[in-house]
Amino acid sequence: MTLVTAKAFYYDAPPVAMQRRGLTRRKLPWLLAVLLVQCGGRSISGSGSGSNAANSAGDSSATHGAGGSTTTMGANSTGQGGVSTSSVAGTSSTVSTTGGLVASPIPFTDGWALLEDNTLGIQGALYVAADSSDGGNSLIEGNFAGPQVCASGIAGQVLPGPDGIPLYATYWGALMGFNLVQEVDSDMPLPYDATLHGIVAFGFDVTGFNPLPPGGVLRFNVRVFGDSSIYCTEIWTPGPQMIHMSDVRQNCWEGNPSAPTPDLTRLEALHWQYATNDRFGYGFDLCIENLVAWVF
Repeated sequence: MTLVTAKAFYYDAPPVAMQRRGLTRRKLPWLLAVLLVQCGGRSISGSGSGSNAANSAGDSSATHGAGGSTTTMGANSTGQGGVSTSSVAGTSSTVSTTGGLVASPIPFTDGWALLEDNTLGIQGALYVAADSSDGGNSLIEGNFAGPQVCASGIAGQVLPGPDGIPLYATYWGALMGFNLVQEVDSDMPLPYDATLHGIVAFGFDVTGFNPLPPGGVLRFNVRVFGDSSIYCTEIWTPGPQMIHMSDVRQNCWEGNPSAPTPDLTRLEALHWQYATNDRFGYGFDLCIENLVAWVF
């Protein structure tokens, strides 16, 4: 199988004034085939075929984002050595501990993680992006109202180029993400030093009406500032996740356990991406809840 490296792209962020009001829901174009995806009171129309997918390669990295529109935040835990919770003096946050690590919550308000709401020095906007901006057929709409971090849409089928090779660089899928360092009055991200804050992992709950479609591929991606490489790991089950940065690898779909890991001193953004395949498209509906950074 020929793997095609997906190009990086730049998400076209709305004006900052719109970000602060949570007005970032993008109107989705109508294509020849129409699939309706509903999540509670939300609905979007777009193209797609089928509801399954198993992807080989292809991904992209959004660089700057827009705040704006779905989920509850708190402390998530999973895994090693049991979990305990305690209140943090002077805040309303709940802190979980596991295996000697402490979970520090990253809440959102109308599409933004704000400095005053976390102890990690994180501030940035949520955004959505899809390959329709590159000529592909994937679509996505975000819902970031209040504390929610949700998106629904379609990961379209990868079509071949004139030479018959699937164009993964064009049909890379759809994603939801947020920047780790971003000024409120700017659309551009800045590098974030996770090691300075002792971060070794991120945790969150995967929920929604259709977060893991049969055959679909959901990846957790880490973007590094100034690096076009794709660092990722695949998510196979809904519910609580605890993803160590040492398990996030370059081109994770290749399955190389020796592949490079991201430079934690220059992180830019976290992404949840629905990857594509060359056999069929599929619909998805995802919410991310209880996002935390695990620190030592």
